[in-house]
Amino acid sequence: MIKDFCELMFELGMLRRVKRQGWRLIGVDNPESVAEHSLRAAQIGFLLAELEGYEKPEKVAAMMIFHDISECRTGDIHKVANRYLSYDENDVIKKQV
Repeated sequence: MIKDFCELMFELGMLRRVKRQGWRLIGVDNPESVAEHSLRAAQIGFLLAELEGYEKPEKVAAMMIFHDISECRTGDIHKVANRYLSYDENDVIKKQV
């Protein structure tokens, strides 16, 4: 159990190295990482939930932090490439955790 936990923690750390690919389509040379994207998404989600009076904005933030964890294994696949690829994201996440 501890070994699996440690492997997941290491794998999640890889998100800082996975660059967002959609930005490359429009010519951004050094796009943000998936980790940077997830942090910003969580911050925005939390603030929007607060503004909307949602009882548990931390729940929204937690969902946003983890929404792209499968990209440790699949990479960040932009919308154009996604038309030609298929994988079961839920299966990827199930095998991760």
